[in-house]
Amino acid sequence: MLAERLNLTLLAAASSLALVAHAQAAEPASPAAVAAAPGDATEVESLVVTLGVRGAQRTVADSPAPIDIISGKQLAETGRADLKEALAQLLPSFTYSTVTGVAHNTIFRPLTNRGLSGAYTLVLVNGKRRHNSAMLSSSAQDNSGANPVDLDLIAISAVDHIEVLKDGAAAQYGSDAIAGVINVVLKSSASGGGAYVSLGGLYAGDGAVGKIGIDHGFALGTNGGFVHLSLDARSQQRATWNNPATGTLYFPLPGGAPDPREAGWDHVGQLNGNPKLNAANAALNAQLPLGEVTAYAQATASVRQAAMYNFLRRPNTVNDIPSIFPDGFFPILNIDETDYQVVLGGRGTVAGWDYDLSTAFSRDRVKGSSDLTLNPSLGPTGPTSFDKLYVNRFTQWTNNLDLTRAVDLGLRAPLQVSFGAEHRFEEYEIEAGELAATANGGYRFSTGPLAGQYASIGAQAVTTASPEDAGKVNRDSVAAYVETSLDVSDKLFLGAAGRAEHYDDSAGDTLSGKLTARYDFTPAFAFRGTISNGFRAPSLPQLIYSQTDNRVQAASDGTPVTTKVKVARVNSPLALALGSEPLKPEKSVNYSLGFTFTQGPVTLTADAYQIAIKDRITKTSSLYGPAVSALLVSQGFDGNQWVQYYTNAIDTRTRGLDVVADYRQSLADLGSVRWTLGFAWNKTKITDIAANPSELANLGPNAGGNLVRFSRSAQGNLTDAFPKTKLALGADWSRGPFSVTLRITRYGKVATIADLPTGDRWFGAKWITDLALSADLTPKLKLTVGAENLLDVRPSPNAIPDSAGSALYGSAPFSPQGGFYYSRLSYSF
Repeated sequence: MLAERLNLTLLAAASSLALVAHAQAAEPASPAAVAAAPGDATEVESLVVTLGVRGAQRTVADSPAPIDIISGKQLAETGRADLKEALAQLLPSFTYSTVTGVAHNTIFRPLTNRGLSGAYTLVLVNGKRRHNSAMLSSSAQDNSGANPVDLDLIAISAVDHIEVLKDGAAAQYGSDAIAGVINVVLKSSASGGGAYVSLGGLYAGDGAVGKIGIDHGFALGTNGGFVHLSLDARSQQRATWNNPATGTLYFPLPGGAPDPREAGWDHVGQLNGNPKLNAANAALNAQLPLGEVTAYAQATASVRQAAMYNFLRRPNTVNDIPSIFPDGFFPILNIDETDYQVVLGGRGTVAGWDYDLSTAFSRDRVKGSSDLTLNPSLGPTGPTSFDKLYVNRFTQWTNNLDLTRAVDLGLRAPLQVSFGAEHRFEEYEIEAGELAATANGGYRFSTGPLAGQYASIGAQAVTTASPEDAGKVNRDSVAAYVETSLDVSDKLFLGAAGRAEHYDDSAGDTLSGKLTARYDFTPAFAFRGTISNGFRAPSLPQLIYSQTDNRVQAASDGTPVTTKVKVARVNSPLALALGSEPLKPEKSVNYSLGFTFTQGPVTLTADAYQIAIKDRITKTSSLYGPAVSALLVSQGFDGNQWVQYYTNAIDTRTRGLDVVADYRQSLADLGSVRWTLGFAWNKTKITDIAANPSELANLGPNAGGNLVRFSRSAQGNLTDAFPKTKLALGADWSRGPFSVTLRITRYGKVATIADLPTGDRWFGAKWITDLALSADLTPKLKLTVGAENLLDVRPSPNAIPDSAGSALYGSAPFSPQGGFYYSRLSYSF
């Protein structure tokens, strides 16, 4: 309560200052970035954006589509450990839920843009398609199984700025750009650079984070060429925020007396939370004029290692072998990832056409291992570590040719014409892990309270791939696009784009189109709107993914239970017997209508939108119970597990509103302040659910189980797991060598929906305050100290208590770890 009152007080003070501010401000501000740094205002507003319309040179202020720009300086000074989280903090249309589990989704958490998962936002680097991750979305908030781009593998020190197109752009940039496009623009200076070191930690005393970064530009040749190199590295220590576990750790003694060792148990039942992580990202951006052609190259390379801890496997269960771990054990899942992308190309002019020809090759490899787990079914002689649980690889090769020119038709302005073609090859591979991790050793306890029972099958609390799960799938796609735009008058702009794409697999052919218009009623006020459609082919992991793991799932009432889960490949006999069907592409229709207002130092934009998606792909609810168990056994599987597969489950409609306001105020001798406001509202509604297949309906009696393919809890993950509103307020003050940045963000309420309404849990709206103080110690040396979540606000503790001691925060849209303090020392070359 105190934290919320302090936030409201800060908000009232900021609003009052803005209302009484005099109108003599400095340069007009950009309508783009929320909470932009004062020193960035002129730089950002003068940038010519590459998104929105090809060919014509346009700034953010006169763009026919809503575009935000975030500078590299803003990203670096947020204090956030990675690029995704920094973007989510700075842009109200993005959210980034915290996952407190143990699987790879604790380090791979795609952004949600306009209420839609990361698979619906196309990512470019210097205008070139960024490759997808080998990891796939697998959490309650995004259970689609798609493999979106992982922005955290791009060095923050390499970023000059980021352009975010908040509009459907499938016809312009790629058929999967349904919710928008992110274009990361790399630094391109031929001299100078900088270096920084940052240290921070949680108020609670754990979760320390250290970051270092350096970048520098060098001249290449004597005709304006350059090469700019960047390197980031970060280290994060483990942090956990769970509650005391209940129940017993040991079996009672003969006669029923408690085991005396119970008194020494600290009742820590899980170590879920932030994983231990070490990562390094490098980037190169180069350009060299060669006569009539300008050659260019860009490359990124990353390594990342993480260790994620899990729920305690107690010695009084079939999940432990007491002779190996007499006091139980916390399984560890290790992730070892290597990633790279190389782009080579050339641009120039031929016959009046500006051309750009490029090729890009990339690969992401993720290997899973464990230092501490066991497969209980192998008995007392089984291994306690596995060097290889699985290996996932994603490979992409993309070739592009783009041409554009201004065609003089004798009209007021030339007609801008652009067209091009793209070929893309993609491959996804799952490599099986050690047989010992998935084998059924058949061990049966011979003594003690478990005598006669079989031990659990499979390595505990880790994802595994058996030989049956291994596989490889690839495909080619060829696309062609055309885009035209024209300033019909000094007030009216019109644009149109079309794209045809062919996939050589079951995704088939698609046509996408877009119409854009902007009308300037006055120099200060304009309306803008778009109509478009999109198409997203099934991701390769959705087509082939198969795995098994022992995990904690939610029962029908929302209570966590430990069980074995099998994700069956879509075309496998098991999935087919449970009603699986071939995956179809997703199709979308987008509408957007808004206005812009720019008057002196004041800028205001508002855009309403609707995105309807048909045949959305997601993972089914867990199918389990006696009937499912019998089917598993009949196909040679362990009957004691739950089953899921990917399917075209639903149609959805997302409606929303984005508002961005910006005001730059001069305070004379007291410096200047930049006030910013960003507000996002969106609501997703399920408009249709695919009928439950007859295979499930006819499976037989299933008392105590579930045969509903898309249950109530799965529906709630799409409609209520993300906040419907997000308000971001910023005040950036600077005077001479000193600056202060204050951000206040309100996240709307979220919910965890259970299959039974009695298990529903709601988590209230929260205000989060971030504060940073900076001082230029010398013209080149700068010190920043700050706190994120300054008032140590936590999510509402409304989740269902369980014996394992899970944190009661649910899946909050902000970190449940509380306040984080940091310092940053940077030096400019």
